[in-house]
Amino acid sequence: MNLLILIQDEGLPSSRVRGHNLVPELKKNGINATCKQIPKGTLQRLKLFKSCKEYDIVLLQRKLFSLSHLLPLRFFSKKVIFDFDDAIYLKDASLTADASNPKHWTSLSRYIKFWFTIKIADLVIAGNSYLKQEVLKHTKKVDIIPSAVPYRKDITPCHDYSTNKRPVIGWVGTQGNQKFLRLVENSLAKIADNYSFTL
Repeated sequence: MNLLILIQDEGLPSSRVRGHNLVPELKKNGINATCKQIPKGTLQRLKLFKSCKEYDIVLLQRKLFSLSHLLPLRFFSKKVIFDFDDAIYLKDASLTADASNPKHWTSLSRYIKFWFTIKIADLVIAGNSYLKQEVLKHTKKVDIIPSAVPYRKDITPCHDYSTNKRPVIGWVGTQGNQKFLRLVENSLAKIADNYSFTL
């Protein structure tokens, strides 16, 4: 089976975690998986979409296209899976004066793109149950696959305080969403009162 994973940007964590990281495991299981970044220009995109006919399945990771791009993708693809791990149908209103107001998060244009995307997909993969519930409002063709990172047995657990090693708390994100660390700032401060760690 040949699988094409279309990723939005090489620098996005979701492109790495839900795209590139999967390729070696898929290949171990007999699936010839390839990741390709979606180009910016319309002509380059159309050329990429035309090449989709060479694959058994095209997995569109996270990207919401306008209908003029979504239809050629669907036309040239035998099967389309849409994969997403964030509420990409909403706009980021976290820094507005009244972020608690749902109207500040609403984006009609994003939601229309989201709706068309899940409608043309043969299957939708949601990163968690909250996202799955949003998809279920429109289609039952949805499953949950949480984001995962490769596990290696040779890594020593960082929570072993008997070795006096400082544990490391990792943040997977981008510069654009780093502001959300503020949501856990107080909790991290409380942990820091009792334990030394590296963020």
